[in-house]
Formats: sequence, structure tokens, C-alpha cells
Amino acid sequence: MREYGDLRNAIIHNRTSMEFAIAEPHEDVVLKMEEIETALRTPITVGSMFRTNVTMFQQTDSLSYALKVIKDKKYNQFPVYDGTQFKGLITPVGITMWMASVVESKEFSRSRTTLGEILAHENDRENHQFVAKQESVYEALEIFKEAVTRGRRLEALLITEDGKPNNKLIGIVTPMSLMKIK
Repeated sequence: MREYGDLRNAIIHNRTSMEFAIAEPHEDVVLKMEEIETALRTPITVGSMFRTNVTMFQQTDSLSYALKVIKDKKYNQFPVYDGTQFKGLITPVGITMWMASVVESKEFSRSRTTLGEILAHENDRENHQFVAKQESVYEALEIFKEAVTRGRRLEALLITEDGKPNNKLIGIVTPMSLMKIK
């Protein structure tokens, strides 16, 4: 953007005469500038880019079941509900914290442990935020950045129609998924 701004200034302000500019943009430069303008005027929304059928879990689901889904679908974060009410987001950190707390216990069981039990180890962390589908991907990136500056690491942005937690989840944005955007 800075280089395009410098080019514009050279064309407008550094003329040797009214008929002669010291620089002229190539057609591909003009096309790129128009592409940037379009992106700024109508940015891509998180709803359009990250809408998907989200796999949701119930807090009564077993850890064993969730691990099978993680293995099959390669998930790192998964939302947990009690019926239709959102309860929290489980991450590998939460699973690890749960494992560390029960490793010495005779009750250590993947099949008997529920996601609700693991969620107790996530609830100490604010690891997610809800956003509305019309938020731009640039706004999503800023939310992640601002969280880091406040000393908090967000694992995911959870997308609903209006950004409210108890509405249907329609997508998930992670820091890694934003990094893949060109």
C-alpha cells in the first residue's frame, strides 16, 4: 500500500509539466490497486469465509467419543453444550490440564470421563469469543491481536448469526485459519 501511495504521489506531485509525469502505473498495478479498493470497501466476512457444519458436543459425551472425532476430523477446539446452551470450548490445553489433575487417580478413564468434567479445567480460561457472521476477517484478526495485548490467548472465535452465545453455531475461526488467508 505504501508503494502504491508513493507511486500516486510521484504521478500527482512530481510532474515536470502538465503533460509529463515522472511515473506511470502499469496495468497490473492499476488492477491490484482496484482489487485492494474492493477488499477495503467490501471486506470478506467471517460468515462467508468460515461457515461450516460445526460438530458440537454435549457435556455428557465421553472424552473417548470426543477423541475419536478429533482423530477423524482433525479438530483442535470443540464447543460443548448442555442441550442448546453453550457451556464452553474444550481445547488440547484443557484436556492436558484435566489429565494432569487425574493422572495419579484410580478414576482415570477416557470412557467414563465426560466433557463436562474436562470443561471445568477450561472455564478458568477465557479461550473464545463469539462474533456475528457479518464481522470482517480483518476485525477477527484484530480481536485475536487485542486479546494477546491484554495477556489472553483466544483459541477461537465462534460465529453465530448475531454474535450471541446461545444461538446456532455456524462457524469457527482460529488464529491458524486466519493465517491461511491470502
